[in-house]
Amino acid sequence: MFELSTPQIAKFSEWLNLNFASLAWEGKHRHAFNEFWEAVFSEGQEATHVIERLTYAKKIAHTGPLHSWISWLLDRFTIYAYSQSGESLKKFCEEAKIEESWLAHILRDYFLSLQPHLADEANELLEIGNLLSPNRNHTYQDMARTFGTENLPRHGDEDDMMLSLEVTLFPQWKAILKELKKDLYQLRFDWQRFRRRLSWRRQFRFAREVVALLTVSIVLIIGLRLTNSWYENYIIKRIKLLEPTFFGLDLSMLYRPEDRSLRNIELSNEEIEKLERIEGAKTFEEIKDVRFDPESDEVALTSVEEIPAFSAEGSETSDYEENQKGGYRDAGGAGRNRAYRVLMASVSPQELREKILPMLKDYKASALGNVKPGTAIPGGIYFNLLVPSNQLKAFLGVVSGLGDATIFESNAREATPAGKNRVFIWVKSI
Repeated sequence: MFELSTPQIAKFSEWLNLNFASLAWEGKHRHAFNEFWEAVFSEGQEATHVIERLTYAKKIAHTGPLHSWISWLLDRFTIYAYSQSGESLKKFCEEAKIEESWLAHILRDYFLSLQPHLADEANELLEIGNLLSPNRNHTYQDMARTFGTENLPRHGDEDDMMLSLEVTLFPQWKAILKELKKDLYQLRFDWQRFRRRLSWRRQFRFAREVVALLTVSIVLIIGLRLTNSWYENYIIKRIKLLEPTFFGLDLSMLYRPEDRSLRNIELSNEEIEKLERIEGAKTFEEIKDVRFDPESDEVALTSVEEIPAFSAEGSETSDYEENQKGGYRDAGGAGRNRAYRVLMASVSPQELREKILPMLKDYKASALGNVKPGTAIPGGIYFNLLVPSNQLKAFLGVVSGLGDATIFESNAREATPAGKNRVFIWVKSI
């Protein structure tokens, strides 16, 4: 492949017949366009490099009109390079690394723009269907003689808008120019120039500096390691650890508990009398609690049968009291000293509430206080009731049968109306 020379570049520009004034926006951007032209078509470059550079510019151009203009310029230069190479179509495409069908296509369009009536000859001459096609061996001169031309006539489409497209106005023009200049003026390492500038004295100075740098680095590393080892030993010697020893203990210093019975305590007669009064008062309170409040604790009933049965007159007998506590009691006013708590748990407390409310009327239970039975509070529903003593056992038996229930019996701290007992039912929500 041939190299471009200044006359060849000028000939290609003249053959294109570009309108530089319009391309550079009436000459205002002529400098930018000249930079692009020099970056692509520089003297001494091979034609294949120019094709590669224009292909790269076409690849990075994303603006539609700018991409079309670079593609048009690439097609025109490929035709020009093929005509100047004197090589066959096959060899030229191999060196330029382009497809034979693409070159045949742009050559067909070029020749038809010159001789539109020779379409059949152009199709026959430029049809490359397989690798054995004889058309692959034609040179440009062979094709030109078929169309009655010798040299490279200008393209037949003189009114092509690509000749005067204002490409320098597109925003991407500067980016493409920057990439092409970067590719053109890339740094190349010149070994001959390096050898001319390099002398033995400079080599020795460079080697001396490298050795000095390595020596200083090694000395610093070794010095730091030795300093750390010395400081570590110094710290170990300075630290003293006290360990207990069990061989020289003084047994006379062992701990002996004090015998308080041997202590001498001096008290006056007045202080002794005061202590006797305090101890007597404590003893009296203990006897009083045991004698007069034997049922202060709360008892959990294991069965409804342990609930005492009340007669109509109000006396009560408790098998639990007789069997467990060993005694008989009188309610003293129809059981007003006993109260009962029923604790239940349910996943639907509201359903239990609907079952218990009708039973209040059946067993003549009434509300205790101003709170309505079955009141819902956070955590569940509670009933605070007064139940007739003669209905108590039956009522608690039916209530405990509604679910898992625990019944507690305790002393009533407040006065209870005659013939009735306090009953508190708590249905916990789970």
